[in-house]
Amino acid sequence: MRWRCRAPTGEQHCYRRGELSFTGVSRLQWSAADVRPAVDASGEQDYGNIDTFEWDERAARLEGDWGQIDVSWSGVEVSLEDSTDAAQHLGASAIKDAHDQKQLGTGRTVELGESEAITIFRALNEVVVSLDRIGSRQAGGEDPDRLYLDGYFSEDGATLRLAEARSVINSAVERVFGEDESDALGEAIVYWTDRHPDL
Repeated sequence: MRWRCRAPTGEQHCYRRGELSFTGVSRLQWSAADVRPAVDASGEQDYGNIDTFEWDERAARLEGDWGQIDVSWSGVEVSLEDSTDAAQHLGASAIKDAHDQKQLGTGRTVELGESEAITIFRALNEVVVSLDRIGSRQAGGEDPDRLYLDGYFSEDGATLRLAEARSVINSAVERVFGEDESDALGEAIVYWTDRHPDL
């Protein structure tokens, strides 16, 4: 069976709500994984994708983050909803699933060159170790005004080095996912906000 349609604006693929049903089931074994479902913007639970679907004449094996199902059957039925809203919903859900379920899309590989990997490694290693040292000084009562932290990010240029590392990984991700999907993944990030605007 093949089904294709034009992808909506802003989506890499064309998503559609659907139902896959096995009829005349004679054996069913579900090895469930201990995975909590993601909750999308509409409040619906999302257990992720079917990552592997193998079948022969009358049996199939399906695998995903939700576990593994082995089923023997006499027939299969597939139905798809003809709904633009459903397609848009599943498109957003798939991107959120990519972020939350630790599998970035459908298992695509993001590759880094040697120089790119070194740039990211050095920046992250520097910041983690430096913040640990600054935190130890502050925990010991030194630097009560937290000038060390301000100076490290502004005067010592840590912010610029992190920005460079981010630019490197962003370029690598966009080479695989494309600009639109990369932007959508970034929108799922929870950024710091000023919780005390009156101070």
